[in-house]
Amino acid sequence: MATDPSNGDRFIALFNLSDSEAPAVFNPEHEHMRGAFRVRDLWERKELGVIKGAHRVILPAHGAGLYRFSKDTQS
Repeated sequence: MATDPSNGDRFIALFNLSDSEAPAVFNPEHEHMRGAFRVRDLWERKELGVIKGAHRVILPAHGAGLYRFSKDTQS
């Protein structure tokens, strides 16, 4: 995890170290991130919408994902 000092956005990397496809979960609450967040998949270059609570993805074997979490000011 890394933080953009200019706006507080968080960059989250998730990894699957197993030999088969598996779910990966990031719970913002565990990192003292409260409220709703807009999530963008940086490698796929697409918005994933607003989440409240855990972010769940399925990653391929030995795969990874990189996401930007921006505080949602609309919620």
